[in-house]
Amino acid sequence: MALKHRLKFEDLIVGTFVVLALFYPLLITFFIYSQKEGQTEEIYVLRTAYIFLAGFEGCPPEAAARIGGYMDTQLLKEMGGIDGLIELCNRNRLSFLEGTLIEERIEYKDSSVTLKAKMKGKGKELRFEITGSKDINGFKITRLNYAEGS
Repeated sequence: MALKHRLKFEDLIVGTFVVLALFYPLLITFFIYSQKEGQTEEIYVLRTAYIFLAGFEGCPPEAAARIGGYMDTQLLKEMGGIDGLIELCNRNRLSFLEGTLIEERIEYKDSSVTLKAKMKGKGKELRFEITGSKDINGFKITRLNYAEGS
């Protein structure tokens, strides 16, 4: 005598949850991987540049030289060279040490990446718009817009 078992609606619900529980680690791995994909070297360079120029890391000449190495030579001359980067860092350093709110927006256009950052702290506002693009020599920061406000 064979027992016949009919599929019930409750069995489908329980089965769905079991399947989702089995695939949960794969879904989480996919979401983590897709988030990491957006954190490219270009964004890291742009973020490091504005964090240095805002004075969050101190203003050592070694960091300025590292950032200057990523900058286009013409842009670096306009900024006053490595000394100009250090001067800008020192000027902003005292204003943005505590209680700073940072907003970032990243825009991709053709082969360039633009990072727009706005910082608010101690009644002062600071905005950076840094654009970089890849060329034969690698990634270079090609444009830097900087604005102070209150």
